[in-house]
Amino acid sequence: MRRTESSENPCLDEYERLLRTARRLSRGDEHGAEDLVQEVMLRAVANPTSISAPGRWGRTVLRNLARARWARAALEPNSLDPVRIQLLFDDSSDQAFSGPVPIRRIREELGRLPSKFREPIECTFLMGLSIQETSARLEIPYRTVLSRRARGLAKLRVVLSAESSPD
Repeated sequence: MRRTESSENPCLDEYERLLRTARRLSRGDEHGAEDLVQEVMLRAVANPTSISAPGRWGRTVLRNLARARWARAALEPNSLDPVRIQLLFDDSSDQAFSGPVPIRRIREELGRLPSKFREPIECTFLMGLSIQETSARLEIPYRTVLSRRARGLAKLRVVLSAESSPD
């Protein structure tokens, strides 16, 4: 959408620049970038007279929308990406998997863990919180977070390795 003439809404003139910024904020996700810019445009069309500096206003709204999207994704416990799954089970433990474990199965078994073991795993691996942040969020001591997380992961490994090993 290239603009050659000035439009009624000055934010529309900033479309290309906003899209470039959105691509950086979306870390290369083209569809996510377009969604962000479209949301900015909808807000601009809804309130065209209240915008004094369209470029700066649009970039600020864009950054705020991207941050909100990141926060929602971080809080979503079902967002298991392959890297985090690898981290869950990359350990020098004796539990070996004979094949790949489906994400659905990991989610099921994680959901079956008692909350005192499940919550430290969700906070540190799925939400990306540090041990200190997890400790503050769950209101338990630092070492308790480490202990419960390790015990929860050990329980998951046992269940998943028993299931994946051929008998």
